[in-house]
Amino acid sequence: MYNETDTGKKLEIFRERLKALRGEARLQDVAKDIGISRASLGYYENGDRKPDIEILMKLADYYHVSCDYLLGMSKVKKADSTIQSIALKTGLSENVINKLCYYKERMTKFTDSLNIILKSPNFENALSEVKKYMDAVKLTDELTKIRQKRREEVLSQQPDGANGSYNWPYNDNLDKMWSESHQKEELAEFHLDMHFKFLIRELARLAGREYNN
Repeated sequence: MYNETDTGKKLEIFRERLKALRGEARLQDVAKDIGISRASLGYYENGDRKPDIEILMKLADYYHVSCDYLLGMSKVKKADSTIQSIALKTGLSENVINKLCYYKERMTKFTDSLNIILKSPNFENALSEVKKYMDAVKLTDELTKIRQKRREEVLSQQPDGANGSYNWPYNDNLDKMWSESHQKEELAEFHLDMHFKFLIRELARLAGREYNN
């Protein structure tokens, strides 16, 4: 079903990615290499015009990316169908997939270790805590910046010679939110640390006996 909102989002993604791919290269130089006018490339980058299929393929070929990437239908830059399929099926990023391929080709011992770890229920439990911890850290950092900004504003309003004696709302909603977020961060860090310790104990047990691949 046609959705004008989704189309608008994809056009915005196309515009942003096309401009990012050009980087510091001059607009006229890229346009000349592709075989289109400088104005046309500018229209595409500004989102003022949609490219036809032929131009889309030329842009993708020039930047060595897939058409799906340019259109916002994939996060994988490369026009490699294998990598695209793996990314679609696993949700892994292109960088992670390339790193795993590198391990397989150059560092087999890393791949062996990954096979052992990924089979572990303790690793699954640790993974479930990773995002909780990162979200808690992010929120705490955001609230810390807000509190610092407020502190600077309060200080700037104090008369000269006040020597830091001013009303500071330590018990308002912002401080309460910061305190609760900080506690959640510490709890999430504890759980994350605990599950990884369980994983280390499991690996120690496996190292003491034979196991099946």
